[in-house]
Amino acid sequence: MDEQTITISISPTGEVTVKAQGYRGSACEDATRALESALGVTEKRRRTPEYDLEVKEQTHVRSTH
Repeated sequence: MDEQTITISISPTGEVTVKAQGYRGSACEDATRALESALGVTEKRRRTPEYDLEVKEQTHVRSTH
């Protein structure tokens, strides 16, 4: 998987843009949720082509018994 980065840009007029790169599916929304909440109301969202890529998730479970 690509390197995952979140970039926050603030324009001279105070408009804030949060851009997530290297995430697949809704993982980008999960990664930016707290930032978006702290910054205020999200006015619009634009999804990149990576949003529609298949997410390959691995789960590791270890028993403590």
